[in-house]
Amino acid sequence: MATVYARSTLNTWSDATGWSNTSGGVSRGTVPVAQDNVIFDANSGVARAITVGAIANIGTLNTVGSQAHSITGSSIYIYGNSLNSSGLTALPPIILSVLVDFSLIGGTCVHGQLQVNANGAAINLGSDFISSDAIIINGTSVSTFNAGSYNVTCSYV
Repeated sequence: MATVYARSTLNTWSDATGWSNTSGGVSRGTVPVAQDNVIFDANSGVARAITVGAIANIGTLNTVGSQAHSITGSSIYIYGNSLNSSGLTALPPIILSVLVDFSLIGGTCVHGQLQVNANGAAINLGSDFISSDAIIINGTSVSTFNAGSYNVTCSYV
C-alpha cells in the first residue's frame, strides 16, 4: 500500500505522469491502484477538471486542503475511507462508491451518486452536501448517516 499524491499536471486519472509518491514531487510513472491511499493537497495545483476514463479503484481518498477540483467521467471505487473537503466536486454521471466511511469537512460538497457499501459504515457531514443523484447506503447491519445541522440535498436516499 502506497500513498499517492495528485500532481499539478493531472488532467486525466489514467495519466501515469500525473501521480507522485510525495506531495509536489516528481512523477511515479504509475496510476493509483486499489491498495493506494490517494491524496489531493495544496500541491495538487489549481482548480481544474479531472477526467476518469475508466473505473478507478483506490484504497482511500483524501481531498482536504486541495483546490476545488472537479472529477467527471467514470466511477471511482474507494475500498477504504474517504475524507473530503470542498476541494472535490464529483460531477454526474460519476459514482463515488465507498466501502468504509465517507466524511466531509468544510465547504459545500457537490456529487453525483454517492454509495456507501459496507456493514456499519458511516456518512459524517461537517458541511452541506449536494447530490444531483442519490445517496445509497448498502449493508445488512446498522449504518450511520450523521448530517449534524448541515443540509443534505439529493434525489433520494
